[in-house]
Amino acid sequence: MKLEIKNIDCMGCDFHSLTNEEYEYFHEVITVSIGFENKVGADDFTVYVYTVKWLDMNLSLPILGKSSIIMKNFNIKDFHNYINSILDQCNHLPFNSEESALKIVAQYFDWEFENYTKNV
Repeated sequence: MKLEIKNIDCMGCDFHSLTNEEYEYFHEVITVSIGFENKVGADDFTVYVYTVKWLDMNLSLPILGKSSIIMKNFNIKDFHNYINSILDQCNHLPFNSEESALKIVAQYFDWEFENYTKNV
């Protein structure tokens, strides 16, 4: 059982049509769909991505950075590689079920089922 990225999506932008200035002054909410190798389906995790220049221009008060990634310049390939490095770390931890593996990932990003409780 190995975690992998199934999809990366951003409602606010098209990663492939950003200008150089947009790469430098980037801040978006990105959804990363993470599932298991050789299995259909995935769970969505939310990641807040900021560049240093965007923060410098817009940050006036302290913020708590859970589920955030700060980059010098946004680059989808670097972002993808960074998420994969986190999943690689998670894949080396002991977990005994898919749910427990996803709970480990939820320590890094906001999980769509983080506060979900089953109605019995």
